[in-house]
Amino acid sequence: MNPDATMLMTEQELSEYTRISIPCLKHWRSIGYGPSYLKYKGRVVRYERTEVMSWVESCLVEPGEDSEYGMKIVDGVYEIRVYGSR
Repeated sequence: MNPDATMLMTEQELSEYTRISIPCLKHWRSIGYGPSYLKYKGRVVRYERTEVMSWVESCLVEPGEDSEYGMKIVDGVYEIRVYGSR
């Protein structure tokens, strides 16, 4: 196993890697968003590198698709999906 893969990252290292501010990372943790983390004694936060890489990969959005709303761009316009019956 690659020793770097299991290495823990500090909040600062994650911030530098993702270019996401520490206050934003803290906010995301408070609302349950972002990569999984370890918390020691209620204060010290660490991120497993493998978890960070998995989370970053899960954020990938393919061109022409807005995954947050499940919409797709077709011929330059959003395709609208309507569910249910009349």
